[in-house]
Amino acid sequence: MSSTTTLLFYAYVYGLNFDLITLGVFTLTVIAQSFTTPGIPGGAPMPMLPVYVALGVPVEGYILLQTTEPITDLVKTVVNVTGNMTALTIVSRIAGVEEEEESTKQTE
Repeated sequence: MSSTTTLLFYAYVYGLNFDLITLGVFTLTVIAQSFTTPGIPGGAPMPMLPVYVALGVPVEGYILLQTTEPITDLVKTVVNVTGNMTALTIVSRIAGVEEEEESTKQTE
């Protein structure tokens, strides 16, 4: 979703207009390309460049925004980990995992 949000940011800054079909194709392209990029911070800045350029985003704007990627990557990681931990807490409470742990401690 961050790539689609980035595209919408470029559209706002550079006055580009995209219809829903273009956004859908872009999102599918990003999803397909995500399987070929390494899962490390900053692992995929340049493979995405042709996709943005094909939609009319200037190269200078893309490179300029990539310089802030380490900062935004930290924020994305914190949000991702917080979401995962929240989902795990909700699922464990629904499943009653905490109650089972307390009962095993009492029997020991």
